[in-house]
Amino acid sequence: MQADVRRKIRIARARLAAVELFEAARAVLLLAGVLAVLAVLTQKLLAIQLLNSYFVWGFSAACAAATLGWWFFRIPSRQKACLIIDKRLALRERTSTLIALEKSADVFAQAACSEAQERIRNTNLRGHFPVLVSKNWFYSVGLWCAAVLLVMLLPQYDLLGYLRRENEQVKLAQDVKLAEKMVEQTTGSVKLAVKQLGDEQLAKELEDLAAARPDQSPEEVKRQAIQKLGDLSDKLKQLEAGMNKEALELSKQMLKNLKPSAEPLSQKLQQAIAKGDFGLAKDMLEQFRDQLQQGDLSEEQKRQLAEQLQNLGKQLEKIAAENKMLEEALEKFGLDKKLANLSPEEFQKMLQKQSLSPEQMQQLMQKFQGCKSACSSCAGLGRAMAACGLGSAGLTGGELGELAAQLSELESFEEQMKLIAAGLSEIEGAVACLGKGMCQGSQCGRYGGEGWSDSDQPSSTAGLGGGTKHMGDPVEADPKATKVEGKLGEGQAVASWYFKGEQIKGQSSKELDQRIKAAKDNAAQAISEQQIPRRYEESVKKYFGGLEAQVQE
Repeated sequence: MQADVRRKIRIARARLAAVELFEAARAVLLLAGVLAVLAVLTQKLLAIQLLNSYFVWGFSAACAAATLGWWFFRIPSRQKACLIIDKRLALRERTSTLIALEKSADVFAQAACSEAQERIRNTNLRGHFPVLVSKNWFYSVGLWCAAVLLVMLLPQYDLLGYLRRENEQVKLAQDVKLAEKMVEQTTGSVKLAVKQLGDEQLAKELEDLAAARPDQSPEEVKRQAIQKLGDLSDKLKQLEAGMNKEALELSKQMLKNLKPSAEPLSQKLQQAIAKGDFGLAKDMLEQFRDQLQQGDLSEEQKRQLAEQLQNLGKQLEKIAAENKMLEEALEKFGLDKKLANLSPEEFQKMLQKQSLSPEQMQQLMQKFQGCKSACSSCAGLGRAMAACGLGSAGLTGGELGELAAQLSELESFEEQMKLIAAGLSEIEGAVACLGKGMCQGSQCGRYGGEGWSDSDQPSSTAGLGGGTKHMGDPVEADPKATKVEGKLGEGQAVASWYFKGEQIKGQSSKELDQRIKAAKDNAAQAISEQQIPRRYEESVKKYFGGLEAQVQE
């Protein structure tokens, strides 16, 4: 086959393939346009999110693959291209005959092929195989234009409520994150205070304080934190009760009874112990011990220091043996002060025989135990001081070190009590902060149980004493009509008899007072319904009481 004939067949076949490619693209775009319009309508009307980047790229790749696949199976073969050439150029099957017989050795076939090649070589393909876009492309383009217009012009609807629920979930997740952040920030000082206590178990309980489950609401996150803080507060109170805080306070009161010393070596030491400054007293004893070990004290100074410590120890032993504070507490309850010398078991049995309430018995037992512990502590410290310098070697550094160790224990005990009190204070503040705004809307109402009641509201028909207000004796009425000239301004009218003296124009606090009282009742309802733990009732009362005091000022 001649080269120019082969080239013409190749050109015609390529143009036919290009036409098939455009047709495949048109058909795929038509179908894709229908799907795009449906997707836009689905998203705009039903709020089902389809048009994201993954969908667009996946849809485009699917359209391209469908176009290429359709075109691959519709590319005309060489034989089909020759038949189309014969038809369009009116060659009477010469091209197809040439393709079929070009390899034949028959003389007649060779002559037919020569005649066909000559005829094809003299033909012109121009205008017979145009690559044009068909009219059907307008449908595909129109569908895609409609899809774009729907995206731009059609407003967003939510017929099935998907968008609303999605927005609610997003907002809920954001609110939960904010609640967790608020809990984390609010309880930071609590964690620091508890960490200083050195209790690993308590610190471990605070690690997941702000952790929330996926199904929790922000209010539930805060309530969970409040509940955990409440449990932590109970444990701190149990720890405080076990450490016998009252014993420390009673010990300080006993030490205040120490007589001032005029001796130069022990004067400051006696003042520090009398003030309850155990850290300063410990530092002084350690300083004396270091001076003694380094040989900075003369024998006379050693002797004087030992005598002064012995005198101070005797005072402490005497104070511990008197039991004055326990005797005063017994006399206050009308009991015999001799009961202070009994053992705890005997004291409890004697209390059971008295006509005391359970609260009074518990108070007395705590006082008894605190006094006994304080006396024991003072007596132990006094014995250690009284024994200083009585040995054959005189005053030694070991004796001073033992005294310093006892004072260090008291200092550590006092520091622990301060840390527990600070932790409880921080917990109370954190609970008050987290509890703000948790009783709103329909969940709040009037409180009808214990705590605050409607009686806390001032009565319009009662005087300060709770009875009927006396308006004075009846007088004879003047029938003459009178008129007071005056100008009303903005705001509510205030009765003149509520105030003494000249009235001053300003802002009335009546409405604010009513709002505070309504919020107070709502908080009481929340406590009644256990939305806020009962243990924080006093804190809430204190908070609203402060607001009312500010308004009254």
